[in-house]
Amino acid sequence: AGDFEWKAPQAQAEATVKELEDRAIIRFPFNSTVKDADPAIDQYLEDLAQQVKDSGQKISITGHTDSKGDADINMNLGLRRAKEIRDILVSKGVNSALISTDSKGETQPVDTNDTEAGRHNNRRAEVRLIKN
Repeated sequence: AGDFEWKAPQAQAEATVKELEDRAIIRFPFNSTVKDADPAIDQYLEDLAQQVKDSGQKISITGHTDSKGDADINMNLGLRRAKEIRDILVSKGVNSALISTDSKGETQPVDTNDTEAGRHNNRRAEVRLIKN
């Protein structure tokens, strides 16, 4: 008989793309402006681009970081994350004039910065469609 004990699961990192009622959240690896490699993100951005091209709705993208590193650097990193998502949407035919980008840096965490999973959840870009 195998002597093993069940371990409580660690806090899980959220999915790399999560669609909520009022926004979608796209997550990023540590210290990166390149989104997590995930077909679900690619599909979401493809669908979003099509929706915006059809509707002319505006998009607001806000970049966020974990608390590692300098606050000013994180503010810049968050903005670069937002611009990365903007550039993907523009490459899919969305008019850049419809997209605004902003950064909150490390100031609006959605999870603890004490664990890797929590920090991953905080490294994100939040995409909101602005109702016309």
